[in-house]
Amino acid sequence: MEEYFSHIKKNNYGEIIFQKKLKDHLEEVEERTKNIFYKNTGFSIQNEEISKIIQIIGKYHDFGKYTEYFQKYLLGETKSSDNTNHANLSGVFSYNHFENVKNERLRYLIYYIIKYHHSKLKSPLNDMLFDFNSNEKYMRLFNTWGKNLLQNKSKIEEEVMINFKENDFILNDKLLRRNAKKIVKESNIENYYLVNYLFSILINSDKIKSSETEIYENNEINLKIVDNFLQKNLSVDEQKNKVRETIKKNILLNRQENLFTITAPTGVGKTLSSLDAAIELREEIFREKGYLPKIIYCLPFINIIDQTVDIFENVFKNENIKIIKHHQYTDIFEKNDSKEKYEVQKLKMQLETWQGDIVVTTFIQFFHTLIGNKNSLLKKFCEYAGSIIILDEIQSINPKYWRLIGAVLYYLGKYLDSKIILMTATQPAIFDNIDKLGIREKINKIELLDDNKKYYSKLERTKLVPCFENKIDSNEFIDLFSREYEVGKSALIVVNTIKRANELFDKIRNMFKSKDEISCFCLSTSLIPKHRKILIKKIKSLLKKNRSVIVISTQCIEAGVDLDFDIGFRDVAPLDSIIQVAGRINRNDDKKKKNSPLYIVHLKNDSSLVYGSVIPKVTKNILENKKEIFEKNYKEIIDNYFFKLNKEIEIDLDASKKIFEAMKNLNYDFKSTEISIEEFRLIDEKNKGEYVNLFVDFYPGENRELSILNRYLETTKISYSEKRKDEQLKIKGKFNNFVITIKKKDISVEIENFKINDWLYYIPYKKRKEYYDDFIGFNFKGEDEIFYSF
Repeated sequence: MEEYFSHIKKNNYGEIIFQKKLKDHLEEVEERTKNIFYKNTGFSIQNEEISKIIQIIGKYHDFGKYTEYFQKYLLGETKSSDNTNHANLSGVFSYNHFENVKNERLRYLIYYIIKYHHSKLKSPLNDMLFDFNSNEKYMRLFNTWGKNLLQNKSKIEEEVMINFKENDFILNDKLLRRNAKKIVKESNIENYYLVNYLFSILINSDKIKSSETEIYENNEINLKIVDNFLQKNLSVDEQKNKVRETIKKNILLNRQENLFTITAPTGVGKTLSSLDAAIELREEIFREKGYLPKIIYCLPFINIIDQTVDIFENVFKNENIKIIKHHQYTDIFEKNDSKEKYEVQKLKMQLETWQGDIVVTTFIQFFHTLIGNKNSLLKKFCEYAGSIIILDEIQSINPKYWRLIGAVLYYLGKYLDSKIILMTATQPAIFDNIDKLGIREKINKIELLDDNKKYYSKLERTKLVPCFENKIDSNEFIDLFSREYEVGKSALIVVNTIKRANELFDKIRNMFKSKDEISCFCLSTSLIPKHRKILIKKIKSLLKKNRSVIVISTQCIEAGVDLDFDIGFRDVAPLDSIIQVAGRINRNDDKKKKNSPLYIVHLKNDSSLVYGSVIPKVTKNILENKKEIFEKNYKEIIDNYFFKLNKEIEIDLDASKKIFEAMKNLNYDFKSTEISIEEFRLIDEKNKGEYVNLFVDFYPGENRELSILNRYLETTKISYSEKRKDEQLKIKGKFNNFVITIKKKDISVEIENFKINDWLYYIPYKKRKEYYDDFIGFNFKGEDEIFYSF
């Protein structure tokens, strides 16, 4: 052949609109892999050896594309077939040719990573090339590919600048199988981090270069940027300034360490303090190691990401700093008007490979990349190397995974030199007892606010008032509320189920229907996101005007929502969640509201529906027989809570142990064992078949929402998957603003008339008031717990 190509794109008329020569692509990916490799890893293998392997993987990952079979397929002359597979050929060729790689583990990984670079990672023992039933087929294929490449030997050797031979194309499946068994038998967690890191470097480089995506070079950040922002926009707060200075001083003194915690009460400015410390640490790392780390800021819930990004964008206003907002509903066109098909891929790639100085993302994105095998997620795994990672509200992680999360974060710091900051008012025992996973190494973590006890001891904003001698119903709760609530004040009521929230809202609204000065609101995930944002904005405005506001909410208000009430009520829940709600009471430390109460009640069996039996039991054990608990004692009781909970969840050790064992054994997907890596879920999933999406046409007038729905549905009719994804990306962010997830059992016979397909229903505007209330959202019939958005 005269020319070999790696990629060709055509328009709808069959005209070539983009093509890249294979020689150029291989050289570009090789160069990118060399540049992206982090030189300060902590693997037992020397960095020079790893660097050599990365170059081989980058340069020869698409060597199999030199066959005439693939080139004709690329040009559209033939269809996809077994003969057009290039990954298997590239992997086997690279393994055979580079026999001078003496480290057999690394040599096997050359084959393994190249082979899977277009798919998810699979267990080495699940390799289809080792299937005896298919052995003859693969032997024949490799023989065919080898003969074809040898026919064009001179031209190909000139391009790749190596001499190859017939033996390079022989499938030695027995040798490969032996090496696969050996690496699995090692049962070494280092192998997991090495494999995922090398794999990520390759697919990150390959996809960025294939899409011609611009590579972002991180910029320096003004060390005074947070100070300047606070001086311009907020009143000087001596205590917050002292907290920031203490955290910055301690992180610089301990910058050689990898694990840090910031334990501080709500309201002392943890968000900006951690950002300020990360900027200082980033600059110090630049001075010492010559590179600018990425700052990765992770949060548990989507609904507080926008709020955090808004703060950061205000801090860096007029600065040349790029902030990436990344979650499953991110609108890639939010700040970019480009709608060209090819630009879609570039914008998507910039987002998914985190091409920016600061990334704000969710726990789901972060941990499902750290513990996972999906190609789409793993292309950003390599971005963790050398980065500064802030995990805000870490206590929200399911306790059954504490040991697993503690272990994977420790090894992330050890092998990839990530600087990890765990931040919360209620620090869970993430690193306690991880020796139960078989880890014998000493875990050293540094508390950055080492004098935090004094900040807790001085607090007098709130107090907890346990009121759960008996379980109560809604009417009994209303009696308690009537006794304790004073007209003219603002109140927050947080319950565990949507049904309870709706019921209490109805009763309280009727109670005050004659009082125009009292505004009642209900917040839950039965409201579409757009509606919920509107209500929260209205609540904030009224509270700032000192209006009388009563909010009944599910757990969606707990973390990060910046509201300040006079009094609160909370159904029994995890103690850390209760203290999060207390952070919404007298948040601004009004001395006239000293020791504002948060009443803790037990509403029937609601808590067990959401949290099971163990967590509410431990919470009640800590709080019962206490008349009042003042804020200065919150740290003491939360430490006691986590200590007791740690003992109670001993029975759940299996959840962490099985995933950790799967990681050690590189069991990404092998179903013959009890559990595999791909089965890890940070949040327990419901049976997907039980749930559907409901699109609500919310506004009257021009039917903007109907247009959004129709545009989204048009994308589902497109058969070509890549084009479908591009078109969906253009509309997904707007579409999801009007969608809630509900159980199929809550779909009435009438709504069945508006069924679009098996997973999507539609409420037209003219019918909206029949099924969707302006105050509570969709009218649930059943007992349904809250849905969190990650």
